Amino acid sequence: MNSGNIFSNRDKELPDHLISTTAIADVIAKGCGVELSEKDRLAILLHDIAKAHPRFQKRLLQNKGRFGHSEPSSALVFGLTRDMICAEAIRRHHSRLQNIDEVKKFWGNEWDYKTEKAGGLNSVIAGLQWWQGAEEIAEKCRLEVSSWLDLLPDQDEWEDILFDLDDYGCDQNEGVVNDWLRLRMLYSILVAADRYEAAVSKKTINYSPLISDPAKIDDYLSGTEPSDISAWRNEIRLEVVQNAERFIQKPGVFTLTLPTGAGKTLIGMEIAMQVARRFQYSTLIYVLPFVSLVEQNADVAAKLFDVVQEDHYLSYPESDSEEATPEERFVAFFRYWQEPVIVTTLAKLWNVLYSPRANDTMSFHRLSNSVVILDEPQVVRTSCWEGFGKTLQLLVDKLGTTFILMTATQPEIARGTELAPESVKFPLVRHELHWISGQGKRMSIAEAADFLIRQGVLEKSSLLVLNTRESALRMYGEMKKR
Repeated sequence: MNSGNIFSNRDKELPDHLISTTAIADVIAKGCGVELSEKDRLAILLHDIAKAHPRFQKRLLQNKGRFGHSEPSSALVFGLTRDMICAEAIRRHHSRLQNIDEVKKFWGNEWDYKTEKAGGLNSVIAGLQWWQGAEEIAEKCRLEVSSWLDLLPDQDEWEDILFDLDDYGCDQNEGVVNDWLRLRMLYSILVAADRYEAAVSKKTINYSPLISDPAKIDDYLSGTEPSDISAWRNEIRLEVVQNAERFIQKPGVFTLTLPTGAGKTLIGMEIAMQVARRFQYSTLIYVLPFVSLVEQNADVAAKLFDVVQEDHYLSYPESDSEEATPEERFVAFFRYWQEPVIVTTLAKLWNVLYSPRANDTMSFHRLSNSVVILDEPQVVRTSCWEGFGKTLQLLVDKLGTTFILMTATQPEIARGTELAPESVKFPLVRHELHWISGQGKRMSIAEAADFLIRQGVLEKSSLLVLNTRESALRMYGEMKKR
């Protein structure tokens, strides 16, 4: 037995990393209402065990050479758990998930079990060092072994385990869908725990509670200026909130279809507050199509909630600051959803749901035990509506997530209960058309600017739409002069 220390990286011993990562994974799972199975915990506890190989330890010491530790670690997990989901989460936790054909190719062709072949599975596992720290890991796994090779089945049994993989995925049945969800959840928790432990070097991760105070809605409204439509907006708001209280009795997909200008942002957040309190959710996620809207709505959310994370690719300018804590650097670098209220983009949500990349998947578990507002969901490509809708319903059924789809033009993404009153119409005339005739020629930009000023465009909020960027820029210059 080797009594020397075995390291995960230059500064941390391998048992410390494995045990701490598992402890963090337990906290993450508990925080989002997910229960890790015994196999899941075994997989996480052994996710980097192949770093015990002398070639990896030599690479750490000399900073040269290569030894891929994820694949032999996953083979050991596969042999122990007989669970392909666990094995694939471990094998790909430093890179990206693969589709089923690539998975079959790897397990069917890449590993030669026999010891006589250099680099064969049996010889790689046999080469993993057994040291004093290994006993601690084995004890945590409740294993009575004295060598990692003891966990690997013989060649005939190994081939029997892989036999059923050949036909896997041929029928796109419910089992395959559930496996996708389970893999993505385990992958998300493992990657988040592994990255957090390595970057922050703490044995736990802290989440602020989601605190929703209805009084803050009244405070927000009292700070807004009265207008011609404020009474109409408030009437709509009260009716929608009443509908939500009546209709949202369990997690599901709900729609809120209101005309532009009806105050959907505030209404959506108030409904989400109500739902979070009722179902004791830990997370509220507000999803918008554009970065500019994220910044705008994050300002509103900050007045309603104690802690808000604005998440888009421009929102972490201080991530490299010397004053930033390790936790802040971790959140900024990985764009991890750690706060109870997240205001983010549809592009980020799409990556969290579907991207195969490990770092993109890290926040997937935050969708569990959460309410998600999808603002303007019609921007999703129409060819994706059906699949996206099925994904939302899957998360409702399996993770207890509640989705609120808000827009003035509701797309056919999912069948949801409508929360808005029937036949809501904006109370004011939105447009005035002025037909210019008798001029005999087109107006110049300067003439058009003079005309618009006579119509009072500088006396109130106005939107000017021109046909080209050049004409828009010239009109802007004329308006600035005036």
